[in-house]
Amino acid sequence: STPWPADTIPGGPFVSAFSLVYDHFDPAQEGLREALTSTGNGYSARAERPNGRTTTGTHYPGTYAHGLFNRETTIFGGEPVLNEDLVNLPNWLVLKLRIEGEEAIRLGTVELLDYHHEYDVRDALLIREMRFRDRSGRVSTLRSRRFVSMSHLHQAALEWTLTAENWSGRV
Repeated sequence: STPWPADTIPGGPFVSAFSLVYDHFDPAQEGLREALTSTGNGYSARAERPNGRTTTGTHYPGTYAHGLFNRETTIFGGEPVLNEDLVNLPNWLVLKLRIEGEEAIRLGTVELLDYHHEYDVRDALLIREMRFRDRSGRVSTLRSRRFVSMSHLHQAALEWTLTAENWSGRV
């Protein structure tokens, strides 16, 4: 287990030589946190979003690749201006956790009991762990780990581990 450093930024993350660690969920800070914990390898980049999230008022999923632009001309002040915007590619991280066929688990529909969000710069590994109680009283921990490969530019990986604490059933 990683020892979490005592030094913190007021209202912000724990900071160590190689990790940026958040120990609570704060919707008002998610945009900043997502930018700071984005992963990439020089060819592709992935803006971090909580497990399985899609675009909301708090989250905007982003997957981008080097050299992929949307070129458009916009009239600005009566003059044509050429814009090149990065293309947001399909979100490869959309996984939804459903227990016993019920509605997908979302942060807003569960009681969050514990929360850990870490970006380990040394290993380029993004870790998020959420312990929660759902509407049926089931207590679970969902841990995700993600990285974008430096040695294989087109490869990235996502791992989910679900621990059921007081229940068993179909996932």
